[in-house]
Order: sequence, then structure tokens, then C-alpha cells
Amino acid sequence: MIKITKSILKKVYKKRKPNVHKYDFGHLLVIGGSKMYSGSPVLAAISAYKTGVDLVTVASPKRVADIIATFSPDLIAYPLDGDYITTKNLPELLELSQNKTAV
Repeated sequence: MIKITKSILKKVYKKRKPNVHKYDFGHLLVIGGSKMYSGSPVLAAISAYKTGVDLVTVASPKRVADIIATFSPDLIAYPLDGDYITTKNLPELLELSQNKTAV
């Protein structure tokens, strides 16, 4: 087991230069949620911001996307048709995943 210290964290999370631009540190696509569940996708999105990702888009059913949009003005909430994510959403999700750093 390794004890996490400030020196280790400083190596992992280096100080950013003042002249960086959006997308220099990634654009993440989070896919998740259903008509009753919004917690996991929003926690994943907020955690990504806290660890340094520049931009986060959350794709989820419309009801959940509306809820997620209220958590932070930084989150991009992309509404999908339906109460659940199904194979009908796949073409739209594949298109949305283009030019993202990670999904």
C-alpha cells in the first residue's frame, strides 16, 4: 500500500499554464441515467471536472438531462428521447461521441 502525499498529487496534477485553452484537458462524454436515476451520471461528470477535465457532456433521457443541468452551469446536458437509454439511442450516441477525448 502506498500513502498518498501532497508530493505524489503534485506530480499527478501539475499546475496548469496560464495560456491553456478549452479542450487542452479533454472533453468527456458521460452516458447514463434513466427516468428515476440521475445520481451516477451527475456524480461522474462533477468528479471529472474536479480532477481536471475541461468539458463534460452528459447524455441521458430528457427528464434526467433537465435535472443534471441544474447541478452546474458548466455541465452540458444532452437530452435523449425516452425514459431509458436503449438501442434506439445508439446512432445518436455514436454521433455524439465523435471528437470526445473519452466516453
